[in-house]
Amino acid sequence: MTPKSNNEIIRARTNMNRAINAHQQVGFEYTQAERYLLDRVVSGKLTTDNLRSIYQAELQQLKVNIWDILSRITPMDKRKLDPYSYPGTSTLINKLGIKDPEVLKEYEKKYATLRLKELGENPVKGNFGYQHLKNIHRYIFQDVYTWAGQQRKADLMKTGTMFCSAQLIKIRQETVFGKFKNQNHLIGLEKDQFVGAAANLLGRMNYHPFREGNGRSQYEFMRELSLNAGYKLELTNVSQKFMIFAQREYLAGNPKELERIIQNNSVQIEQGKIKPRL
Repeated sequence: MTPKSNNEIIRARTNMNRAINAHQQVGFEYTQAERYLLDRVVSGKLTTDNLRSIYQAELQQLKVNIWDILSRITPMDKRKLDPYSYPGTSTLINKLGIKDPEVLKEYEKKYATLRLKELGENPVKGNFGYQHLKNIHRYIFQDVYTWAGQQRKADLMKTGTMFCSAQLIKIRQETVFGKFKNQNHLIGLEKDQFVGAAANLLGRMNYHPFREGNGRSQYEFMRELSLNAGYKLELTNVSQKFMIFAQREYLAGNPKELERIIQNNSVQIEQGKIKPRL
C-alpha cells in the first residue's frame, strides 16, 4: 500500500472527522478500539474496503445471547404498524441479519461512517434534486438496509414528533425542490442571501422522507450543495439538541435559529477555487 502524503492525511482526517461528527450529532458514540481502526484508515494503513471486511468478519463470529435480545424487544402493540422492523421488536430489518437493536446501531454507525468519509473525497454526482438526496442516502446506508435510497412507505414518529405522512412525501418534495431549483441552487448569492436561502431549504427539507438516516443524508446534501454554490458548510459541528431546537423554531415560523446555524458554520470560498458541478 502506497504511503499517503501529509496533505492526503490531512484531507482524510478532515473527511473522517466529519463522518464521525455526523454520527455523534445523532447520539452515536465511538470506542477507543473503533477510533484506532478509523485512524488506520486515515493514515493509509487500512482502506475503507479493508475495514468493511473486518466488520463482516466480526459479524460472522458474533453470538448474541437470546435473553439479551428479548430484554430489548419493544412490545408488539408499539411496533405492529412498522413494516421496517422485525415483528414484535424495535430492530429494523437489515442486510446484516442483526436482530439486536443495540448491535445494529453499532454496525450501522461503523459502515455509515466509512461511507460518509468516502463521500468527503468523492461526492455523489447529481442535480441537487430529490433524486440526488435519495442517491446520497443510498450510498451512506447501502451496506445495512435494502431500502437505502428509497422513500419510506409508512408514517414515522420520533421523540414525540410526527413527521410528514408517507402519502404526502411526493407532494412535499416536489414543492421543496421545485422552489429550490428556481433559486438556481443558491449559486451567485452573497453571504447574507445564502444564509437565508440555505436555512429555508434546510427547514423545509425536514420532513424525513426515509425510515432512518435522514439527518446524515440531509447534512451531506447541504454540504455538497453549498460547495457547488461557493460555500463550505459544516452542519455536523452543530449539536443535536440545538439543531432540533432550531428546526422546531422554524416550524413555528421563526427561521432565525437555523439562519444562525448556517451563518456560524459556513465560509465563502474564494472565487477562483469554486468548482461548480451544474
